[in-house]
Amino acid sequence: MESKMKQTSVTVVQKIQAPVDAVWETISAIGGVDKWSGMIKTCRVEGSGAGAKRFCTMTDGGELNENIDLVDHEKKVFQYSIPEPPMPIKDYVGTMKIKETGKNGETEVTWSASFKVEESDESEMRAMLEGAYADGITGIGQVSVA
Repeated sequence: MESKMKQTSVTVVQKIQAPVDAVWETISAIGGVDKWSGMIKTCRVEGSGAGAKRFCTMTDGGELNENIDLVDHEKKVFQYSIPEPPMPIKDYVGTMKIKETGKNGETEVTWSASFKVEESDESEMRAMLEGAYADGITGIGQVSVA
């Protein structure tokens, strides 16, 4: 039986108590993911800005290699892709957008991704990514101080 890949997406929106400029500094630095993501043990970067490559070792020992596709300092949008994800998905493109909420020191972070997944794996992959994004946004808030 031939497997069928389905295009899907995941979005997590969370408000954190950290100034927008500090949050953007954390995200746009490209490296340092291991400081705010509980899933990443080590992270190294080759290059800078769009075109850079990020090589991460996950806490379970897996390798996660990412291409940095967009770092828009004006709009505060960061986009990356994972050419060979260590999970049963393909064509993964992740986007992080941040904006001030208007409340003192509060920032809204939107972390989304689009990808193809086997229909049988969709709910598991969506739940895993939603949890990872929520934990990551919380971690960004903890390391992004004025």
